[in-house]
Amino acid sequence: MEKPSRADEIARQLESSKQAVFYGPPGTGKTYIAKRFAEWWVQERTDTEPIDEQIQTVTFHPSFAYEDFMEGLTATANNGNVTYEVEEGVFKRVTATARAAYLRARQNDESPPPYVLIIDEINRGNLAQIFGETITQLEADKRLDEENETAVQLAHSGESFVIPPNLYLIGTMNTADRSIALVDAALRRRFRFLAFPPTFDDVIAAYDLPDDPLQDGDAFEALLSLSVQSLRELNDRITTIADLGKGKQIGHARLFGLTTTQEIRDAWRYDILPLLEEYYFGQFDRIRQELFDGSGDELFDWDRKQIRDFTEQELADALSNLVGDDVELSYSAADSDTDPSTDSRKQWDEESFFDELESEYDPEIVAVYKDLYDFAEKEADETDYGTGVRTGAMQFYWDEFNDGDYLVFESRTNGTVQFRFWGRSQYDDYVFENFAENIASVLEDPIDAKYMLSEEFEDLEIPAERLIDDDAREQFKNTVREFVNDCAAMTQ
Repeated sequence: MEKPSRADEIARQLESSKQAVFYGPPGTGKTYIAKRFAEWWVQERTDTEPIDEQIQTVTFHPSFAYEDFMEGLTATANNGNVTYEVEEGVFKRVTATARAAYLRARQNDESPPPYVLIIDEINRGNLAQIFGETITQLEADKRLDEENETAVQLAHSGESFVIPPNLYLIGTMNTADRSIALVDAALRRRFRFLAFPPTFDDVIAAYDLPDDPLQDGDAFEALLSLSVQSLRELNDRITTIADLGKGKQIGHARLFGLTTTQEIRDAWRYDILPLLEEYYFGQFDRIRQELFDGSGDELFDWDRKQIRDFTEQELADALSNLVGDDVELSYSAADSDTDPSTDSRKQWDEESFFDELESEYDPEIVAVYKDLYDFAEKEADETDYGTGVRTGAMQFYWDEFNDGDYLVFESRTNGTVQFRFWGRSQYDDYVFENFAENIASVLEDPIDAKYMLSEEFEDLEIPAERLIDDDAREQFKNTVREFVNDCAAMTQ
C-alpha cells in the first residue's frame, strides 16, 4: 500500500500517546486520511494485510452514550418475567479483541498486532459521559503491563477493565462545529491533536494541472484552477472574519473526484455556496460584501437572497472577478452537459437589453428604464452596453470631466439602477454630501458622504420600482445633473 501523506508524523504521535485527533475545517480529508493511514500502518507493523477486526470505525453524535461505547443493560421479557443483561458497547468489544491478540503475542514472545479504532466526529458526542471511568485507562503508562497499569470496575457488569497497549484511537474533529477549547479537558490531555488545514496543492497534484492552466489547459483544467485560486482567496477572507475564522475554511476535498466542467459547477452550486450560506445564516448582504467585494451577481440573486442556477461560464466569470484573472472557456461536448452556445458572454445592445426587460418585468418597470434612457441620451455624451451571460448593463458616460471617460450610472436587467462614480476621489466631500442628501428619499437605506467615498458605493443600487413614481424619477435625474455639473465645475 502506498504510504499516505504525513504518515511518519501520525505514527510518532500514536506510538507516543496511543491517541490522536485530526482536526480541521470540513472537507480536508481527515476521515479519509485516518482510514488510509490505519490500513497502511497496520500492514507496516505486521507485514500482512489487516483483518477486519484490526480497524474499526464508530461515529459519535449527540445521542451516543456510555451504553453504546462501553456497556449497558438491556431488558428481556420472558413469560412475564423481566431479566436484565449487560450488552457490550463498541469500545469494550474492540478492547477485548485487542487484549486477546496482545496476550497471545506475549505468550509467544511476538510483537502484538496493532488495533485501531477510528472515532469519526469525536467532538459531536458528550465525551466525558461516553468514556466514563475509562478516561484514566487511555494514558499510555496506565495500559496493561505498563509501569502504572490501572484497572477500573465497569459500572454495569462490575468487570475489571484495562486497555491493552496495542489499541490505538484516532478521532476526527470538524472545527466548523466546535472549537478544540470546548473539548473536555481530561480528553485533551490524553490525545495528540494534529491540524488538517486546506491544502490545495493536493488538488493540483492529483489532477496534474499544467503550470499555467488558464493559458495551457483545457476548459476543465482552467475552471478547476480558477476554483482552486478562488477557494484560497475565500479562505483568506474567512480567516479574518471574527465569527468565522480558520475553523470554517472551505476544504480542498470538495474539488476531488470531478471529471467535467459541469461537475465543477455542481460542486459550487450544491456544496460550496450552500456551505457559505449556512455559515452566514442566510445573511446574503454579508456574503456579498465580506467574501465577494460587492460582486458575485452571476452566482447569487441578491434581491431574492438565493443562489442562482448559473452556468459554467457564469461561474468562470464570477471566479475570475474574485481572483482577478479573466478567462473565456471553450467547451466541447465532452466538457459539459450544457449547450455551449449558452455559455459564452455576449455584447448587449439596445434591442437585446429592452427585449430582456420586456420579457421579465411589468410595463411600468420597462417605462422607467425607457425614461432614464431618453434622459441619458439627451444629456450624457456616450451610451454603452456591458457584457454578461445573464445580466445586461446600459451605461451612461459624461465627458465634461475625467478625460471624457466618466460613467455616472448604469441601468441593469436585474431590476436595478447602479451608480458607478469612477474617479470620485479627486472631488471634494461636499459634492457627495449634496448628492447623498438629494438622492436619499429614493434609496432603501440612508447613505452619507463617507460611505459614498468608500469602494462600497460603486455597488449602491436603486430598485427600479422605486422610480416608477414620476417625482422620484425627476429627483433622480436632477441629482445626476447637479452631480455632473458640480464635478465639471471643479475641473475648470
